[in-house]
Amino acid sequence: MKLPIKDKKFLFLLFAIAIVVSLEILSIVGIDIPMPYAPFIYATFILIIGYNVLWNGVKAIFKLQFSNINLLMLIAVIGAFYLSEFPEAAVLVVLYVLGERLEDIGIANSKAALDDLVSKAPKTAFVKSQNDNIAIDKIIVGTIIQVKPGEMIPLDGKIISGETVVDEAAITGEPIPKDKQIGDNLFAGTLNKNGFIEIETTKLSVDTTFSKIVRLTFEAQANKSETQKFIQQFAKYYTPAMLVLSLLLFVVPVFILKLDFDQWLQQAITLFSNRLSLCLGHLYSSGYLRSYW
Repeated sequence: MKLPIKDKKFLFLLFAIAIVVSLEILSIVGIDIPMPYAPFIYATFILIIGYNVLWNGVKAIFKLQFSNINLLMLIAVIGAFYLSEFPEAAVLVVLYVLGERLEDIGIANSKAALDDLVSKAPKTAFVKSQNDNIAIDKIIVGTIIQVKPGEMIPLDGKIISGETVVDEAAITGEPIPKDKQIGDNLFAGTLNKNGFIEIETTKLSVDTTFSKIVRLTFEAQANKSETQKFIQQFAKYYTPAMLVLSLLLFVVPVFILKLDFDQWLQQAITLFSNRLSLCLGHLYSSGYLRSYW
């Protein structure tokens, strides 16, 4: 993925990360923003960066969506503020929002690249027997087509006349063009670099390797993988269970056993924060963050 140096939001988030990391380092060495200003400064910073995340978390409460990632972020920020870990709360929000932005940019770039490749793919092929360009979806297997230097190969087939160099990067990812001679197989969507060749088609347009790649890519974007489905189902039960367990860890000692309020609230927040980190790790590893809700 190209670095989105022209994306203003991305650059703003990089600047924000530089600030929060600097504040975190200063905090580690004992240099903090003095109280009572620290919570207000960090809260303002977090709201500027992660307003949508926190607001969506609030809305998730009323919708009872307890495995909503935004709700988890909201709880984590509140917990960090209660523990007076203000820099950690800011780092968490900024990194999450940056991750969302990079995800959006990556999806947009991949879709744009695929759309560009599809738009450049030839829609017709020069059929030798008819001495004319024919739509590729009307060309049957075994038809002889001709491809000039600099043209994209319209259909899968094998060379029956001529030789050339073919750039197959769009299909195989191989950056070095390959020499092709009589009898060699060619893929639709690859580039004929410098030779005039005749090809006997071996597949219909809907069955070419290029068509399958395009179709599977669009299907993958539209549908969730089995891993994503499992993680979603796992988070649906795991996260509320950890929320209830953390709540019990606070309620039972404080209201039943009459133990120290602050100590057990801190224990509950620590437990939930640790489980949140695990859940976030699973969500990131599955390539799934916001799409569930």
